[in-house]
Amino acid sequence: MLIELHNDEMTETLKYFMDAYIDYCYANLNYIFTNQADIHVADSILHIFESRDVIEVFNKKALYIFIRERTGLVTTNITRVVKELKSIYELKFKEYEQNNFVNLPF
Repeated sequence: MLIELHNDEMTETLKYFMDAYIDYCYANLNYIFTNQADIHVADSILHIFESRDVIEVFNKKALYIFIRERTGLVTTNITRVVKELKSIYELKFKEYEQNNFVNLPF
């Protein structure tokens, strides 16, 4: 029972954080990325994050193929953007865990 409560609380925390993270990234796409191709890739990735509740299987290869088809770019361009978005996510989630809130704007 205690584990279930913890899991429910963590799920709610992650949902809140992801929603705030997505909003922040969309609002700051032109600041985070200056290259139009990178902005397009980031938009595609954030679209997947927004649709996370309806995606049944998160297969990394399939997600990369989806992004490549949507953007027309090669994997190296996508990977560069993924790394940048991931570093922002990790930094801000650690801050959230320590303080129990997200400072917006990031």
